[in-house]
Amino acid sequence: MNIGVFGHSTADWENKKPWHYITKLQDHFGATIVNSGCEMCSEERILFQLKKIKKLDLAIIFHCDPMNCFIPSWDRDLSTSGREVDLFNKFNLIIDSNLDNLTKNQFFLDFLDKEAIKMNRPYDEEHTARLLSEENPPVIALLAEIAHDKKIQITPDMLIGDVLQALTKLVEASIAEDIFYGELINALILHKKYLYHPDLQQNRYFGALTQIDQYTKFKQIPTVHCVGKDFWYPSWFSFTHGIIDKEIQKFHGVTFSTAEDSANTVSGPEGNTIMFEKLLDLISAARSKEVIH
Repeated sequence: MNIGVFGHSTADWENKKPWHYITKLQDHFGATIVNSGCEMCSEERILFQLKKIKKLDLAIIFHCDPMNCFIPSWDRDLSTSGREVDLFNKFNLIIDSNLDNLTKNQFFLDFLDKEAIKMNRPYDEEHTARLLSEENPPVIALLAEIAHDKKIQITPDMLIGDVLQALTKLVEASIAEDIFYGELINALILHKKYLYHPDLQQNRYFGALTQIDQYTKFKQIPTVHCVGKDFWYPSWFSFTHGIIDKEIQKFHGVTFSTAEDSANTVSGPEGNTIMFEKLLDLISAARSKEVIH
């Protein structure tokens, strides 16, 4: 049995913890999970992913905010509301996180400790300041920053052979990611300036929503539609296939007494267990009927 779970953070299964409701569904049905959601997923991404799956025995869809914009080149989407602020905050957070991850990387720390002891060189602030001011390869520049913070003497001749290759690979991967996000920010800001209109965004959302309903009906895929706020949906639209639920979306962001960190924004084992049990009833109903009138 192939189960696809589509939609925003509530459908995220990145942590794959045993108490996650998707893990429970997988174990209960002996199923293969062929799709899971992502942060701020758009309705267009749901349609995009849905149509790529060749064999789907059950679809659980957490329908998304109409303001969310599909970004095919990324593993998540973003809201079109306050996009510039969101993007810059996200990008700065990623840069900081990349640098922090590198400076905490055990390879870096072991290398620095080992070389500092071996070289037995006293820390020279002027030398480190010179390294920081010069145009050096990224790996040297990063090591100079770490040396400055940790008061450890660093010299370019410490980087040889496998050490240089490994460190360079880590730094280049970080730089490539930073370039990607920088270009993505510029592209999305220019898109909003020249190619965006709120009515167009709504039309794209309604188009995706309608196609999702038509596609699951044509393919006769048992479907659970977990819908969001009433104003997300136009008065002229109604689902023609599957089971509609308005309650499960309310679990998004709810904190329970046994809360633990959870990638799917449903905090802890208790919340996920309740969701699992509610979904079992909805899945049973979806598999027993084809059309909603």
